[in-house]
Amino acid sequence: MAELRSISDLLEVAIRVERCLLDFYKKMRDQIEHSYGRDQFDSLASEEQTHVVMLRRFLDGIGEDEDGFRLKRGQVKSQNGLVSHAMRVFSRAEEMTRTDDALEALSIGMELEMESIFYFTELHDMFQGEQQDLIAHILKNEKSHLLRLIAMTKKTEF
Repeated sequence: MAELRSISDLLEVAIRVERCLLDFYKKMRDQIEHSYGRDQFDSLASEEQTHVVMLRRFLDGIGEDEDGFRLKRGQVKSQNGLVSHAMRVFSRAEEMTRTDDALEALSIGMELEMESIFYFTELHDMFQGEQQDLIAHILKNEKSHLLRLIAMTKKTEF
């Protein structure tokens, strides 16, 4: 993934980022014995699944006509940041699948959420109107997810 050439590419990567987070939360939900942890991870997985659906609808709405989408005019945006954030999510997600240590997995999860926040912040700045509102909604949820993961590290019995 060296270059993102279209709005469709940007959204496909966003969907992949969300699926990495979804897989992480499902894995953690299935590994945790304490009901608090299971409930938290189940809720986070559900929210990530909702994001995947929202982004898929956004992408499907593009069809063949990307000109219909409201990108900010005159914006010269480097896509290097978007690519690097996405690549860090994908590489860390692989590491996450190899750990059975809950605190290490939570640490990786926090990193994944931070990279997701960075990705969606940059993506948000490219759009305007209702497309920007959709990305803003996802971004708000990702920030909430990071805070929930931080809170979970403070709990000893998850």
